Amino acid sequence: MLKYEIGNEPETSSQVSQIPQMKVDVIIVGSSISGLMTSCYLKQKLPHLNILVIGPRPEQEKRAYIGESLTEISIHFFWEIGLKDYLDRTHDRKNGLTFYHKLRIDDPSDYRYSVHAPGESLYYHSRQLNRPIFDRDLRHHAAQMGVQFLEGKVKEVNIGKGQDRHQAIVKTTTEECVQLSAQWIVDATGHNRVIGKKVTTYNRPETGQRSAFWLRLADFNDFLPQLELSMRRPHDYDLWHSTHHFMGYANWIWCIPLQSSDRKNLVSVGIAYRPDLYQHPLQTLDHFLAAVESEHPAVAAMVRSGQVLDTQSYRNYLYSAERVYSADGWFLVGNAARTVDPLYSTGLAMTALQIQQLTEIVRQDLANTLVMDDVEVLSSLWCQITTRRQVDITDQYASMHDPFSAHLRRYWNLNGWWNAILPLWWCGFLTHPQGVRSLIGLLQGGEKSERAAWDLFRDASKQIGAVEPKDFEQTFDFDQIINRRFDRSIDSIPQQLSRYFLWRLKIRFQLMKRLGWQQQLRQIWPLLQELTRMLAVKYLFRLKFRSLFQTINPPLCFDHAGAAKQDHLTLITK
Repeated sequence: MLKYEIGNEPETSSQVSQIPQMKVDVIIVGSSISGLMTSCYLKQKLPHLNILVIGPRPEQEKRAYIGESLTEISIHFFWEIGLKDYLDRTHDRKNGLTFYHKLRIDDPSDYRYSVHAPGESLYYHSRQLNRPIFDRDLRHHAAQMGVQFLEGKVKEVNIGKGQDRHQAIVKTTTEECVQLSAQWIVDATGHNRVIGKKVTTYNRPETGQRSAFWLRLADFNDFLPQLELSMRRPHDYDLWHSTHHFMGYANWIWCIPLQSSDRKNLVSVGIAYRPDLYQHPLQTLDHFLAAVESEHPAVAAMVRSGQVLDTQSYRNYLYSAERVYSADGWFLVGNAARTVDPLYSTGLAMTALQIQQLTEIVRQDLANTLVMDDVEVLSSLWCQITTRRQVDITDQYASMHDPFSAHLRRYWNLNGWWNAILPLWWCGFLTHPQGVRSLIGLLQGGEKSERAAWDLFRDASKQIGAVEPKDFEQTFDFDQIINRRFDRSIDSIPQQLSRYFLWRLKIRFQLMKRLGWQQQLRQIWPLLQELTRMLAVKYLFRLKFRSLFQTINPPLCFDHAGAAKQDHLTLITK
């Protein structure tokens, strides 16, 4: 058993023997959103488990709240644990991600933007979380489900090996100590990484670190009336109710509208940037306003028009764990496993995926069918997905100010999300060990192909020069790329994956044709590679993994499609 002391004064053996003891099945260290999500999902899927969450109530702990933009995986996760009606009543509707590419980023007086977002309403509508309210209500929901809570702080943790139980000593808010033991233990302590720092190694990128400054703003005048927007077609929804992204030099700005009962309006506004490339100091609100005003004065004007409720900042915050699960029964979730750039709002989505994976591990452990390699495979896949996404976003900062190149990067990446990640997740391939093994070949060797595509996007932008709205209309229709109904049966996986590779072929082929074939010979090999993979997944994938299609189970049970259909009917009748 590995023993770790947290603090300066460990208990002596005689003191420990006098401490009240409690046995549970699962200890979750950390009571913020990732810990509460873990407790609710485990309790729903494995209701006989005795689950204990250690940590303060949300209102009793100072937390760096941002305002959370949910995406497809995270909204389905919360529906699955019984929160759909609550979210519809209490949190602002989200119509997708909206990206604003300024046509002349060096000219503060130019308010022209090319806007990229779904023109048609998405089938599954998401939500924007007002985190102080949501965290409080999620804790209440967990308690109603039967999750136990212990308000206090972990002083000492002993990580069990093999069949040994994990142990923890907790000092409660009444200064009493309690000794706990459990078969499984989860680190959901965020940046503190109480368990993670003891059981694994964390890596920080040598280049491309990330920093952020943000605020919550109330009672303001929004920016939309000030902007001159160009888009392929009018949107059939209220554009304000989306997650807004303003792209700039080595930075991007988010605006997340939030629902509030005691304010005229409320929004989270922040900037994420690469400190090795971004030149502006960002330590105060005045710094933030000066930096934003130099590129997007309409956003700065919105901030000046309202009341700033609070400000927060992180500097050089990126890190990632080498391992996130162990066959010994410990798990790292959320920011205890890694931190991410929030460009595509997938932080909670990746946490939800983790929770579904660890639930599958616990389920198999209970059935005595778990093997060590299953745990390693799931941990490795999750780390690969998050790492590749962060490498891609890191590289994007060098060209975020370039409207044409940046919008192609966006379409390339969202094709992967809608046509690969979402259908694979929906059908259980990302949460079942055998499903993960079937994907290993598809994930290997793609880095050179990706970088060749990035070069292609930059070359296409250089050819155009000063971009105009008409240039975007000659590329790709975002609404055609989006796979709105990813919620199909497992039999559709070969077709959906082949669609993913087909769109990569289309994008690469059209740009090569536009630039001239002789200049793009280095793209031939990636083109052939993607053509081969498209044909392989369409015609051979099911044959090779025939038995898998009969045994794999989707991670969701809630009637998501039926609920979405009812949402659309409700909107039509309003």
